[in-house]
Amino acid sequence: MKIGDLLAKVTNVTKSKTFKNIIFFIGWLILFTGIFAGVDLFFQYLNNDRSIAVVNGTMIPRKEYYKATDLSYGPVIVNSLITQEIVQQEAAKQNITISDQEVDDIITQYAEQLGGQENLEASLELYNTNLDQLREDIKLQKITMKLYEQSINPTEDVLKAFFEENKVAFYGEGTTATYEEKSQEIRDAYIATEYTANEAQWLQEMQNQYRIQNNLTSKPEYSLFGSIKNIINNLKKDIVEETTI
Repeated sequence: MKIGDLLAKVTNVTKSKTFKNIIFFIGWLILFTGIFAGVDLFFQYLNNDRSIAVVNGTMIPRKEYYKATDLSYGPVIVNSLITQEIVQQEAAKQNITISDQEVDDIITQYAEQLGGQENLEASLELYNTNLDQLREDIKLQKITMKLYEQSINPTEDVLKAFFEENKVAFYGEGTTATYEEKSQEIRDAYIATEYTANEAQWLQEMQNQYRIQNNLTSKPEYSLFGSIKNIINNLKKDIVEETTI
């Protein structure tokens, strides 16, 4: 068969009503398939993004999760964040800072206790955290201890008495350790012991010195100038955090 005859037959077929119907059907099939795929993707988005879980096709809205979380843990989390902010503001007032070297030394101690840096990072991953968060936690803890230390300012006599009362517990029977050798360790142990015993009262006393607006438990109150100040402060904080990442 000549090429010309073949082309003529192909042309006749493409012009036939049957061929046109087939093409029309395929076109509509592709269109409907696309529509159904789009609808399916849309509902998957609703299921996955707008819900926290799906049970037999019934969505549990994400807002229900947030509501339950607020009711169960909200007050504790908010109070913890308020406390952190107060500690940071107090530290700024009193020029209390923690150097990166201090934090690094503590992390090194943790790593040695756990048998190496890899074990430390594996342990952090197990608790769904990381080194950056650990650094922040250590810094906050050290700042808090320094603040508390300044608030009680123990005398030498108090620290020596604490050493005598606890040297066996700290260093064992028959110890030859002296207060002069262990003065910094004893001071740190005394501060930690006193903080544990008086943490709630001390934190409450600090909170009483601040004007605190807890929007989780009370209706928000805003003023024009107060809102502008808060916006500027938050922007400054965001810029600092971005530049330190």
